[in-house]
Amino acid sequence: MPNWSFYIAIGLAFIVALIVNAQVQMKSTRKGDGLIKMWIKGGLAGGAAMIGFIAAFLLVANLVNAVIG
Repeated sequence: MPNWSFYIAIGLAFIVALIVNAQVQMKSTRKGDGLIKMWIKGGLAGGAAMIGFIAAFLLVANLVNAVIG
C-alpha cells in the first residue's frame, strides 16, 4: 500500500491539472479555437502538469523520508 505522500501528491496534482487545463482552455477560447482543439490542448497541458507535479512531489517526499528516516 502506498504511503501518505502518494495520496497527497495525487490530490494536489489533480487540483493543479484542473487549474492548468482551465487556463489553457481560456486562452484557446480567446484565440477562437474550435471545441475539439481546445479540449486536446487543455487535456495535454493538464496531463503534463499532473505527471510533472506528481513526480516532483514524490521526489521531494522521498528525499524528506530518506533524511528523516
